[in-house]
Amino acid sequence: MKTWQVDHPDGPDLQKKRFAMTRIDSREFSGYVSLLLLEHVREPLMVTLPGTEVCIADDGFLWLQHFPAGARYVVTSIFNAQRELVRWRVDIVARHYLNEQGMLTCEGLYLTIDVSPLGEIHLLGIVDLDEALRKQAVTSVMYETAWREADHLMLALEEDVFPCSGSVKRTWSACYQCYNQY
Repeated sequence: MKTWQVDHPDGPDLQKKRFAMTRIDSREFSGYVSLLLLEHVREPLMVTLPGTEVCIADDGFLWLQHFPAGARYVVTSIFNAQRELVRWRVDIVARHYLNEQGMLTCEGLYLTIDVSPLGEIHLLGIVDLDEALRKQAVTSVMYETAWREADHLMLALEEDVFPCSGSVKRTWSACYQCYNQY
């Protein structure tokens, strides 16, 4: 497993950031939501997808993250410096929890579903998950769990019934307003 704290995400080399996190319990969504402003990164973080490269972290980018209670995934909505949606990323996790310092921590299972604003879906991290199994960084049960969860979520995305999609849209403006006061 790979473990990371929400305010120090795996990937971008953050030089300066702002971060806010809150718990939401409503009919539409139950869990934590965080907003991370990447004020300055050492260099842009690019992701290679079939036929293209996409920037997912650069100066001024915002990452709005949803951590649904009890779910085996985390949804990150990535906005560029102009606040235009760049990507959605759905990380498959064994769990997410509050650590001793009260910060959300994720135990990732290597697979990430990348979704473009046009709805193109790509599954990333397959080689990493296979390697983790080979090196016994994940058990065979965790490996199967990751694949089951990814298959389930990709089907939900394709059929436009993803469990968190409405929550992302509804909480974005509330989080952004709260964040601007931070």
